[in-house]
Amino acid sequence: MKKRLLSLAASIMVTAVSAVSAFAYAEDEPYAEKFADCIKIEKSEWFYDLSDKCEAVYMRSNDKHGATVYFIERYPDTITFSVSKDVDETELEKLIKEVDNGLILQYWKNTPTDNYDCTVTFKNDKEEYDRIDSKTAKKLYEVLKDYASAFEYRYDQYIYNYSAYDYLTGYEAKQYSFPIEEKLNEYLKSNDIKASLLKYSSGEETFLGNESVGDTFFIVPDEDITVMEHYRLAKSIAEKTGISPNGVSPTDTGGKVEGITINADDYIKGDSNCDGAVDMSDAVLIMQSIANPSKYKLTAQGSFNADTDGDGITSGDALAIQKKLLKLD
Repeated sequence: MKKRLLSLAASIMVTAVSAVSAFAYAEDEPYAEKFADCIKIEKSEWFYDLSDKCEAVYMRSNDKHGATVYFIERYPDTITFSVSKDVDETELEKLIKEVDNGLILQYWKNTPTDNYDCTVTFKNDKEEYDRIDSKTAKKLYEVLKDYASAFEYRYDQYIYNYSAYDYLTGYEAKQYSFPIEEKLNEYLKSNDIKASLLKYSSGEETFLGNESVGDTFFIVPDEDITVMEHYRLAKSIAEKTGISPNGVSPTDTGGKVEGITINADDYIKGDSNCDGAVDMSDAVLIMQSIANPSKYKLTAQGSFNADTDGDGITSGDALAIQKKLLKLD
């Protein structure tokens, strides 16, 4: 059975959906660590309408035959802050544009407080969302710190939807306007798949041909197969018959955005170990993180603090700290 399914998978022509990306930095995968225990699979049209707009698709096995499929979408780098309603919006936007003309300010004025919530994103010359680097974030903070509160810099962000399948080749008759039992049996026979088609009924009395709309069908392989082989079987059935497995409809995670958040209130230039002071231990940690990054890791906030000149973490940052301590700068 395994050999048959593997050869079947090899014969499937995979057509990835190439949606035009609204992002200029899709080559990075900041979500890879979160889904490290999952299997990365190809984007495919048979996954509702989610796959054509996402950047990556991952599958986590629930057991031998069930899985949860995650659809990852990138979310723009943002800077968020609050300002008093007395602050002139035009003047605020002018200050932001002076930092970089590609920065875009959005006001959220429907708040019951005395402040407006603001969001800043960045678009490049191609009108794609692009990175807001830490140097730009720091410049913006310096410009706005007399006006803004709750200043946060957020990057490497993404959001995901998911669809859960109790059984990857389980099908509900009520989802279709035509009898599916015959089509499923025909697929198994024509592709020489060694499996049984089991039917369970809820007892509903409206019929489609010989089957009730309450019927659910399960394709059960004669031998154990891996979840990836089961997925490939489900994918082939969907592409060749138009019948997709039943499962939980794509469910938004509640709008929660994953990623890294830097709080500007915790920013102290050079404070790589985030202890609230700048001393020689910060320079030492920077050099250690460069020499042995697997052992000596800077936190996101520590990296933000340590990058004194905006060109990434280098020995120059450690040197800058030493010069400051020795009053040589």
